[in-house]
Amino acid sequence: PYGLSRCYDDQRGRGRAEDRLEAAVAKLFDLTPNGIIEMLDLRHPQYRKVAAYGHFGRENLGVAWEKTDKVDELRAAITAREGYDYEIILVNDYPDDDTFNVIAGLCRDDPKIIGVNLSRNFGQTTAKMAALPFVTGDVLVYMDDDGQHPADQIYKLVDKVLDEKYDLVYAHFPHKRHSLFKRLTSRLNAFVLELNGTKPKGIALSSYLAMNRVAVEALKKYKSPFPSIGGYLSHVVRRCANVDMEHRDRLYGTSNY
Repeated sequence: PYGLSRCYDDQRGRGRAEDRLEAAVAKLFDLTPNGIIEMLDLRHPQYRKVAAYGHFGRENLGVAWEKTDKVDELRAAITAREGYDYEIILVNDYPDDDTFNVIAGLCRDDPKIIGVNLSRNFGQTTAKMAALPFVTGDVLVYMDDDGQHPADQIYKLVDKVLDEKYDLVYAHFPHKRHSLFKRLTSRLNAFVLELNGTKPKGIALSSYLAMNRVAVEALKKYKSPFPSIGGYLSHVVRRCANVDMEHRDRLYGTSNY
């Protein structure tokens, strides 16, 4: 799914979400080599099933790394900060596996989680647009779910919007965990967008971003069969900024870009 997290501040409280997440991960996962082997049951041969055609989109393979048994614990670790409230909108654009059943379970357990299930994969931007009707808070944060966007640093974006009054804040990854081809094509795309005026000069675009309520309301009015969120907002809002973050390795799979 594409994960979207939205947080708003009512008392300007400050917490240590990073410390809580680190403690939760240390408690929930044994990340020693032997612990990983035991958790993923790697001593039992189970690789022939995925030796050809991979495992994404294929059901009932029974491989240990496809389990979602840690979702509830991790959700509890990252969704609380003193003085803030939250709402999470999860958009699933691959309806042929068990992902939305997991999302539905999270929604039943927590009324602050909303699940949206698309009929097929329409692309990342369309998935993000599908969440907009459900956004009600002061700050919207878009993020992917592949682990490369650090959820424990979400408040770096939120604080930049709320405290420094920026309209739009993008995460900037000085060292990207992408292939050389993707890095080169991304730079070329950024150059073209800046040249034609659809990207703020000197601002690095990213799919991990936060925006204020003004930008959210403007985006809700945006109607296009081929939406470009960054391009549209560049003509609506003026105060944009970057926040440096660590770009992490994907937790699983490979990018389709």
